[in-house]
Amino acid sequence: MEERKLFEDSDELLVKQIENILKENNIPYSRRDEGAGSYMNVTYGQSFGLAKSIYVSNEDFEKAQNAIQIFNEQDFEEEEIPEELKETPEELEEDLKANKKYGIPKKIFKILILLGFGLPLLGLIIGMIIAFI
Repeated sequence: MEERKLFEDSDELLVKQIENILKENNIPYSRRDEGAGSYMNVTYGQSFGLAKSIYVSNEDFEKAQNAIQIFNEQDFEEEEIPEELKETPEELEEDLKANKKYGIPKKIFKILILLGFGLPLLGLIIGMIIAFI
């Protein structure tokens, strides 16, 4: 079976998106890391910006191109955001202030503080309990 290169990019998320489009449309494909990418992927778990290619059979090439084109033409602006994911204006303002001050949103900063201080403190308490038992 002859194959043709359908897509090539170094962005892993974009390659995964193309793979998902092909899966949803039942189009068989193969993925290849170009150049040293396969070595880097095996050795380090990722190919560090090296190109990744998706190949499809000659028979499925046009169908795959059409599926990608249809996906790209979709209008995602009209999708409704669930209420629980929407932020209030006050939360948005807090996030902007925290982002300016710390470079990250306030909620993430709180989680990092909790992990940074809370987990070692919890470990210390558990260690003391075990030591006295």
